[in-house]
Amino acid sequence: MHTAVYSVSANGGRAYVGGTWNEDGTQISANIKQFGQFRLYTDTKPPTAQLLGRAGGQLTFRVGDELSGLASYKLLIGGRFRLLRYEYKNATLFTVAGDSLGPHLRGPAELHLADQAGNEKVISLNL
Repeated sequence: MHTAVYSVSANGGRAYVGGTWNEDGTQISANIKQFGQFRLYTDTKPPTAQLLGRAGGQLTFRVGDELSGLASYKLLIGGRFRLLRYEYKNATLFTVAGDSLGPHLRGPAELHLADQAGNEKVISLNL
C-alpha cells in the first residue's frame, strides 16, 4: 500500500516514517522514535531521474521523489550491473570513473528506481 506515516514539522516539512498495515487494511502501526505531529499521506508518483552528464568516463543523474524518498536504485548496462554511488546532498547518482569491474558505458542501459512507498520507475537509455 502506498499510504504511510509521515512526521510533519512546524514549517510544513514531511519526513517518511513508514508503517505496517494490518491484514484487512484498516489500521497502521509504525515505530515512532520521537514526539511530534504525524499524518498519513499517499504516495503514488514514482521517483524521477534525469541524465545530467557523461563526462570523464562517468555518468551523473539527478534523482528525486516528491514524498517518501528514494529507497533503491540499480543501473544495468547491456543487462550487466554497474555500481552507482548516491550523493544525498545533491540528489545525484553517479558511476565511479575508475570502476574497471563493471561494463563499459556503451550500449542499451536501464536505470531502475524505487521509492519507500513502493513506486517504481525504469528509465531506458542508449549510451
